[in-house]
Amino acid sequence: TCESGWSGNPCNHPTGCDHNPCAHGTCTATGGAHSCACQSGWSGDACDHPTGCDNSPCQHGGTCTANGGAHSCACPAGYTGANCDTRRPCGQAPSPPQSTGCDGKQLVYEGTCKATCIDGWTGGSQHGQQTDATFTCEANGEYSGSLTCQKVSCGPSPSPQYSTGCSDQKLFQEKCTATCGTGYTAGKKKQEVFECQ
Repeated sequence: TCESGWSGNPCNHPTGCDHNPCAHGTCTATGGAHSCACQSGWSGDACDHPTGCDNSPCQHGGTCTANGGAHSCACPAGYTGANCDTRRPCGQAPSPPQSTGCDGKQLVYEGTCKATCIDGWTGGSQHGQQTDATFTCEANGEYSGSLTCQKVSCGPSPSPQYSTGCSDQKLFQEKCTATCGTGYTAGKKKQEVFECQ
């Protein structure tokens, strides 16, 4: 009968490695005991711990999955790249007609730009409404924010007493011509031009 940790005839075979205790390494038996020399990318007493995620390579809260010394990252929304180190691009920012501020800008996740209606234009149909908007690159790669610039309304056109031609509502840069009635003048002029500015 062999001592514990040994088998064979004449009891010269160490049993420490008989059950393959080193998952990813080479086993060396000394009687019933053993030691493991781990392959690259593996660690631990049984060489069963993959080292690919040991240095936390996935940034911005990405989830790391190790495969030996290699790894892969599942990136959170808004990030991409092998280590989640690149903000997701949204492409060119919206540039609403008759506005400035976002023209040609290429934004990435959480980037913003402010578009402002040019003079004489507003973000609403009534004078005094929104004239600017912030566009934000969102995690899904699309922009939030909206702005539609429309001509400012000057309200009803001036209609001098005893004249015709200027009674309707005018928008930015629109003109109307008031013509004095028979027997009336505006100074030395028979007509006056009004422009919405």
